[in-house]
Amino acid sequence: MSDDYFNFKKFKVRNTNSALKVNTDGVLLGAWASLNKNDNVLEIGTGSGVIALMLNQRFPSVNITAIDVDKLSYNEASFNVKLNEASNINVVLEAVQNYSSIGKTFDHIVSNPPYFQNATKPIDAGLNVAKHNDDLSFLDFWDAVEKLTHNRSSVSVILPFDESKYFIELAKTRNFGIHKILNIRPKVDSKTKRVIIEFRKPEFCVLEISDMFMHHNGQHNYSDEYIHLTKDFYLAF
Repeated sequence: MSDDYFNFKKFKVRNTNSALKVNTDGVLLGAWASLNKNDNVLEIGTGSGVIALMLNQRFPSVNITAIDVDKLSYNEASFNVKLNEASNINVVLEAVQNYSSIGKTFDHIVSNPPYFQNATKPIDAGLNVAKHNDDLSFLDFWDAVEKLTHNRSSVSVILPFDESKYFIELAKTRNFGIHKILNIRPKVDSKTKRVIIEFRKPEFCVLEISDMFMHHNGQHNYSDEYIHLTKDFYLAF
């Protein structure tokens, strides 16, 4: 198989043109997010489509709409959906700010959202769109989510720990609280670098908090928790 493709155990993705390539954050979110079997799901910022395809593997009866504002990402995600015959995934070229006006709501929204707020921007224009929130600020995200959800909806995201603080405060202004949160450390003695959060309306929150580190000391010396979370996808496990 060409290096242009990233191979998982049960599907593969072309990984050449999308603004955001296959990465650990996306895989962690796709492996962690908890859906109900008949959910109508929206993924915001699908990139190559890898998260949508992971969710399709785990929950084959859900319907997934995967949107992206970047044309190259839309094309690559569309290609990967057809490549893997995932007929229940619909890829849409649209900014979520516009898509939120369609009058439709979803049971679960998932996203690996752009999060660089004040950092130096990358030269690559596509990566700029994927990682910087000029085109989708946290405020824009929650404005859209408020229109795209109903009272029992869930919202699952992965973010750097520092950026998550402001994101959580904005969620509260939209009456969303933390239902579950996974704090992720790169190594056993590291500080938390990433968090995966599922938000729900406060009356449906139970606040489950868990922690995981990814590596023991030494290259590719993965923790049992990381292997357990991703073993259905990575060929190495």
